Amino acid sequence: MRALVLGASGFLGSHVTRALLAAGHDVQGFRREASQLDNLRGIELPWWTGDLRDPDSLRRAIAGRDTVFCAAGLLSLRPRDKERLHETNVIGARNVAQACLEAHARLVWTGSAAVYAGSPRLEPADELGVSSGERFSLDYATSIALAEAEVLRAVARGLDAVLLHPGLLVGPGDLRFHSSWLLAGGFRLLLCPPGGMNVVPVEDVARALLVAHARARTGSIYLLGGENLTNRALLELVRDVTGSSAPIVAIPRGGYRKLGEIASVLGAVRLIDHRDGFEFDAAVGRAATLYWFVSSKKAEAELGWKPGPIRPALEAQLAWLRRRGLAPAPA
Repeated sequence: MRALVLGASGFLGSHVTRALLAAGHDVQGFRREASQLDNLRGIELPWWTGDLRDPDSLRRAIAGRDTVFCAAGLLSLRPRDKERLHETNVIGARNVAQACLEAHARLVWTGSAAVYAGSPRLEPADELGVSSGERFSLDYATSIALAEAEVLRAVARGLDAVLLHPGLLVGPGDLRFHSSWLLAGGFRLLLCPPGGMNVVPVEDVARALLVAHARARTGSIYLLGGENLTNRALLELVRDVTGSSAPIVAIPRGGYRKLGEIASVLGAVRLIDHRDGFEFDAAVGRAATLYWFVSSKKAEAELGWKPGPIRPALEAQLAWLRRRGLAPAPA
């Protein structure tokens, strides 16, 4: 396989790159000019520099490649990033799909389970999605749904593509704090609303992308879930892994959402003063009270999907953060 990894220096992309190299494939990476290469330190890799918003840079990089793994995009829950989310995720997906179509390359595209999950009821989402539309109060979820539509439009025009949507990724290499805020916050009090999250080891998802390339039919969509954990179960696990003694205080759904609305009026509260630590506002207050649970039965049946347990991935992530001084040392 002659593969190009879009977002190769990022959280998921770096694990995909390592998996491809370990399997003996010819791999090139694609990154933005400002991207850090810490996640691939010690690995010699041919690089293309460009941007998902620049079609010409994508065409140059994809030319001569038979497979493109897209693990690039913007994850932000901040309302002020709505335009950036559209430009990077939606327009970016359109550009990637078109460039792959022109180059006759197979596209393995990664989105997010947020497109399908997110219900006030305790129900796991499958590839048909849940009936509640509350997830689309997040601009991020909307942008990924629109991005998926761009890829599927290209499939209708002849693009060979498979689409995968993982839950919340955990494991080493999370430079942008997409999930590391769980471990690095050092919170003194943990407010726990009803709701829950699907959490999945990043290394398992990376390997699944290679399996999907080999097995999946064109146009197939898969949810890649790990463990469905209620907010309380997740906080208890994180507290145990980090050795924290912060009390967990239950708060009703309506009360938690009201706190988010107040935060939006007063100015969003930055929860972690590092990297892209998310801010607490009305949108996050609503989203945190939903169940982002996932059913992966289709991936299990067709891809042999069987992720490992979450705790070892969280422990590896915490050790990675501590080595870089990004999480408190154990008490």
